[in-house]
Amino acid sequence: MIGGAPTTVQADVVASTLRLVAATSVSPAAEPAAKALACILDAHGFTVTVDDWGNTMGHLDFGPGPTVLFDAHVDTVEVGDLSRWTHDPAGEVVGDRIVGRGVVDTKGPLAAAITAAHGLAGHPGFCGRLVISGSVDEELAEGPSLGRILDQVTPDVVVIGEPSAGTLRIGQRGRAEVEVEIIGTASHSAFPEAGINAVEVMAEAIIALRGLPLKQDPHFGAGLLTLVSIRSEPYPSQSTVPSRCVAVFDRRTVVGESDLSILEEIRAVVEPVARAHGAGSDIRPARARWRTWRGHDVDVPVYAPAWFQDPEQWPVADVLAALRRNDSGARTGTWQFCTHGSESAGRRGIPTVGFGPGDPGQAHTADESMSLAELCAGVEGYRAIFAALLAER
Repeated sequence: MIGGAPTTVQADVVASTLRLVAATSVSPAAEPAAKALACILDAHGFTVTVDDWGNTMGHLDFGPGPTVLFDAHVDTVEVGDLSRWTHDPAGEVVGDRIVGRGVVDTKGPLAAAITAAHGLAGHPGFCGRLVISGSVDEELAEGPSLGRILDQVTPDVVVIGEPSAGTLRIGQRGRAEVEVEIIGTASHSAFPEAGINAVEVMAEAIIALRGLPLKQDPHFGAGLLTLVSIRSEPYPSQSTVPSRCVAVFDRRTVVGESDLSILEEIRAVVEPVARAHGAGSDIRPARARWRTWRGHDVDVPVYAPAWFQDPEQWPVADVLAALRRNDSGARTGTWQFCTHGSESAGRRGIPTVGFGPGDPGQAHTADESMSLAELCAGVEGYRAIFAALLAER
């Protein structure tokens, strides 16, 4: 009951959320939250495992049947400028809202899933296995850590616990980071004609890329290409025409595009510009490199494909019907941002849906928060989803 004495469900999910939020876990230093999660899972009756990357998994066995994997990441972005927070980023309840870094993205959804699953234990009519994972380092690259989990769990269906404002998400845009390098020739800046200014060539390439036609999609609209950073060498430059310039572009993709196709379309624009000035060029995927809290070194291209699930087919139709038994207004939608679903659905073709309490617009903001009503509705939503996917047939 929101606004009065807390119900057992509300008290449980709020306590778990606050415990996870208090355990700071800025990527890749997720150890405190991973250990807090292990304790919470154990207290809720799960068998707990932690893999070599530091992903924490809780297992509930209902006997022979399908394997359902729920995943929400335990890592967060930085708190940022503390002066912009009016409440404690380490977590607190303020009136009818819960505030803190990670409450929405995605420690609240993770806590809600655990409370929901605990409510199913011991009830008849379920079969199969439910695995709840708290993956690491999603904020550094979408997909790789879930891929490590998928290698171990091999699920029949995946539920992604990102905030969705209570909407069942059945797809998302993909994301890639592309490095465009121009290789010019250095010279003294008193004699610029003796060199090839890589920055000036890059400026022309950037303008040319503005005219790049991007694929349209009925569910996601057009793809996007956004310049996000640029640097030149030598830096700082002392009377030297820059010989190299590297620009990084964020490329939001739609279904049907691949890592190779997006590189080729950019290459087709940049290479002629570079050649016209006698410069070289190199178009390549940007790479993400980090060490997980358990000491595993990761080095991966930044690419996460788009995906979309048929709303008329399993699991979407079954899950939506289950949600509508609690909320007649439940509907499907898509995410415009990238999630771990790129790994399960986009790369591996595993049936995947997304659902989570909270407004996605709260993610990464000061005073990140959701209402207690949303959090408890998330518990009910997850309970309906898990029951639908684990129901005996």
